[in-house]
Amino acid sequence: MNSKKSTLIIVSVIISVSILSIFAYYNQKGKNEFVSDEINKQLLEPYIKLLQNSDYKQAYNEYTSSDFKRKYTYAMYQRAQDSNLTVNGKIKSLVPFSGIFVKEITDNKLAVFKGTVVYEAEKIKKNIVVEILIENGKMRLNRTYDSYLTMSNILPVIY
Repeated sequence: MNSKKSTLIIVSVIISVSILSIFAYYNQKGKNEFVSDEINKQLLEPYIKLLQNSDYKQAYNEYTSSDFKRKYTYAMYQRAQDSNLTVNGKIKSLVPFSGIFVKEITDNKLAVFKGTVVYEAEKIKKNIVVEILIENGKMRLNRTYDSYLTMSNILPVIY
């Protein structure tokens, strides 16, 4: 009897943990897909259109965070975009790589969504990491840098 009772308890625990794990997975998966879709619609798609049209001033003003603007003046941003155009060619797309954006707290105590996107231009295609900050109810680029997978040093780069 003891053996049957122990087996029943173990099976019950395994089933309970399995059910909770499946529920947690689908619950989190739904949140990631929602965030990814919103980031794509509210930030990446309009931002890329502005870059494609060389409307850097509007892209800088409307889609970068105030923290980004403290680090990079518009003149720095414009030089970086001009350099990107010369080195990489005209930008074609900027789309989520996996669709997963992780919420993190930065050193400045800001909550950001961090994820990898595919940066594709006429001469290059590579993965970059973006940090997205919600500021005044709008998604804004806070930092961009080359992907961990493609760099040994992680230095901010303007895309």
